[in-house]
Amino acid sequence: MRKRSNCSARTTARAFSKHSTEPSETGEELHDRWRLQQDDGNERLLDITITPVVENGEVTKLRGSGNDITDRKERERELAAERRFIEQALDTLDDLFYVLDTDGSLRRWNNQVPETTGYADSELADMQAIELFPKDDRPTIADAIQTAVSGEPVTVEANLLTADGERLPYEFTGAQLIDADGNTTGIVGIGRNLTGNKNREYRALAEEYEALLETSGDAVFMLDVDTTGEDPAFEFARLSPGYETQTGISTEEVRGKTPQAVFGSERGAELEANYTRCVEQRAPISYREELNIAEDARIWETSLAPVIIDGDVIRIVGIARNVTDQVEREREIQTQNERLEEFTSVVSHDLRNPLSVAEGRLELIRDVCESDHIDDVAQALGRMDTLIEDMLTLAQEAEQIDETEVIGLANIVKSSWQTANTEQAVLEIETSQSVEGDRNRLQQLFENLYRNAVEHGGDGVTVSVGSMDDGFYVADTGPGIPESEREEVFEAGYSTNEDGTGFGLRIVEQIADAHGWEITVTESKGGGARSEITGVQKAE
Repeated sequence: MRKRSNCSARTTARAFSKHSTEPSETGEELHDRWRLQQDDGNERLLDITITPVVENGEVTKLRGSGNDITDRKERERELAAERRFIEQALDTLDDLFYVLDTDGSLRRWNNQVPETTGYADSELADMQAIELFPKDDRPTIADAIQTAVSGEPVTVEANLLTADGERLPYEFTGAQLIDADGNTTGIVGIGRNLTGNKNREYRALAEEYEALLETSGDAVFMLDVDTTGEDPAFEFARLSPGYETQTGISTEEVRGKTPQAVFGSERGAELEANYTRCVEQRAPISYREELNIAEDARIWETSLAPVIIDGDVIRIVGIARNVTDQVEREREIQTQNERLEEFTSVVSHDLRNPLSVAEGRLELIRDVCESDHIDDVAQALGRMDTLIEDMLTLAQEAEQIDETEVIGLANIVKSSWQTANTEQAVLEIETSQSVEGDRNRLQQLFENLYRNAVEHGGDGVTVSVGSMDDGFYVADTGPGIPESEREEVFEAGYSTNEDGTGFGLRIVEQIADAHGWEITVTESKGGGARSEITGVQKAE
C-alpha cells in the first residue's frame, strides 16, 4: 500500500535527488526518487512528482506530491531474498522440480531436470513438458496437465524419456498455481524416481509437497492413509496457510489426529466416509459439504485426490473452497423466485378473473343502459388489463430469451406496427439490415416503443426506424424526453402519462439486456425521443 509522505513542523528532513535540473528552469514536470533523512536518523524512500505552474510564460510556483515506497521496497528485497533461498534449496533436491505454463510449456526447473534428462537449459526452454515422454505415455501426461490446471492435484506414473532414449520410471505430482487475484498461472510439481527405495523417496516427496503448499491460497489439506486394517484409517498430516487462514485451524492442532478427533464423532464420521470413497474409487472425487467452522465459513466445495504408491493409497490431498456466500445467494434467489411465482399466480388468476367478470358485466350494461361513464369504466378496465400484462411480463420473462434466429428488421418492424395500437400514427422504415435475436421478444420491444411514442406524441406522431453502425434506433416526432429524465424512464413504474403503466420502457430495457445490447434515449432530429439500441451484431 502506498503512503503519502508527511513532514510536520516537528520533523526536519533533507531530500537528496539524483537530478540537479530544477523544474523551474525547464518548465517540465519532474519525476524523481528521493531519500528523506529524518531527525531520528531513519531514512524514507519517496517517489516525487514536481509540476511547475506557468503563468504568462514564466514558472511562478511549483506543486509537488510524494509517495512513500519505503515499506514496499523493503518487502521486495525480502521477497527477492526468499526466492533466491528457495531456488537454491530446490537445486539441492534429488527429485525433479518444475513449473509449467497452463499450455504445458516448461517455465522453470531445478538443476536435477537437465542432469537427469540430458537436455541443456537452452533446449528445455523451447520444449513442451509432453516432449519429455514416450508417445505411449503422452496421453496420460496431457490429461494430468489439464487436471492440474483445472484445480485438482494430480499424481501419475510415467516413463521419463531422456535425450539418449533411456526410459526412467517416475511418479509426477502436480498442483495448480494461482496468483493473488485467484487466476490460474500454471502448474508446480515434483517428479520422483521410482527405481530406488520408494518409501524413503515418498517421505522426501511428501516433505517437498508440503513445502509447495505454501504457494497455494486455497484451503489445502493432506491426510495420511492406513489401509492395513479392515477399514481405511485417516490422520491429518498438513494444512496449507490458506486453510489455516480460512478456518482458524492450524497444522499443529490437527497433525496426527483423526477427523473424528478434530471435528467430533458425528461430523468426523461423515468426513471419513468421503475419504473412504476416494480410497475405494482410487480416483479424484468432488462434493459439497457443510462444515460449520465459522459464520462465514460453513459450506465448502471439496476435491480429493489419492496418492498411490505401489498400488496402495497412502495419502489424500484435498482442496476445500469456501462457497458459503455463493450458496446463501443461491438460496436467496430461490426464495425470491418462489415468492415471484406466488405473485404471478395471484396476478394471473386472482386479479384477472374478477377483471374478466367486470368486463363482461360492463358489456351487459351497454346493452341496457346509455351513459358517458361506461366508456370511462371500460378505459379504466383496459388500463388495468395492460398493467397486469406488463407486470406478468416483467415477473415471468424478465431478461430471458428463447432460441435466436436471423431476423430482417424491416419485416419485424412492420409486423410489430400492425399488432400495436398505433391509431393514426405514421411509420417510416429506414433500414434493410438483419440481426440475430428472439423474434417474439424483439417484436415486443418494438411494440412497446411504438405505444410509448403514441401515448406521448398523439395519433399524428411519426415513428421512424433506422440503422446505426452497431445497432438500430426508433425515433418519433413527439415532445421528447428531458435530458434530466432520460435515465429514469427505464425504471419500473416511471411514466409522465396518466394512462401509462410505467413498465413499457422497463420491459424494452430488459429485452435489450437479454440480447446483450444496450439502450439509451436521446433527442431525435424532430425534437422527439430517439431510442438507440447498440452493441448489436449484424447478421449475414
